[in-house]
Amino acid sequence: MKVKVEKEEKRQLVHLLLGVLLVILIEIGLIAQIGEILVPKFLEPISRVLLFVTLSGFVISFLCREFWVPLVSYFIRKLEREEAMEVLPGKGTLLASVGIFLTSIFFETNILSASILALAVGDSFSNLFGKYFGKTRIPYNQKKSLQGSIGGLVLSTISISIYFDLPIAIVGGFTAMLIESISLPLDDNLVIPITTALVITLVI
Repeated sequence: MKVKVEKEEKRQLVHLLLGVLLVILIEIGLIAQIGEILVPKFLEPISRVLLFVTLSGFVISFLCREFWVPLVSYFIRKLEREEAMEVLPGKGTLLASVGIFLTSIFFETNILSASILALAVGDSFSNLFGKYFGKTRIPYNQKKSLQGSIGGLVLSTISISIYFDLPIAIVGGFTAMLIESISLPLDDNLVIPITTALVITLVI
C-alpha cells in the first residue's frame, strides 16, 4: 500500500532534519570554522554563518517568488503552502533562521543548540502528533490539540536534556510548546528559539 505524505508532513520533517543537522554542524565545530572567513567581524563566527544563511535564504525566496529557480523552486513548491508561494516562499524556514540568528547573538552555544532542538523537534512533532492523534482541542486555541502539545513537550524536553538537567529541560520544553500552542501575531518559528533561550538562561 502506498502511503501519501502531505505537504505539511513533508515540511515538518524537513524542518526537523534541518534543525538537527544544524545542531550537529555547530557541535562538531564546522559552523564556527566557516564563520571565521565571513564578515561582519563584530559577530561571533557562528552568528556570521547564520546571518549569511538567513540573507541568502531571503534572496532565494524572492527569486523563487518571481522566477523559476532550477531545483530550488521544484522542492519549495513540493513543500510550501500555495498562499505562501505568493508572498514569501519558505516562510517558516526563513523565520526560524531569523529567530536562530538572533538567539546566537545573545546566548551561549549550548543554549543556542538546545533552543534549536526545542524548535526543530518540539514544533515538528507537536504538529505531526496533533495531526494523527489530536482529539482534544486546547481551550485557548482550537487549532491545536492537547495530544500534539504533550508529544512536542516530551520530545523537546528530551532534546534539551542533552545540554541541561531534566528540571531545566522541562521548563525549556514547556516554554517552547506554550508558545507553539498560542495564537501569536508573530510566527512561532521566529519566537520559539529566542524565548526558549531566554527562559533557560533565567532558570540555570
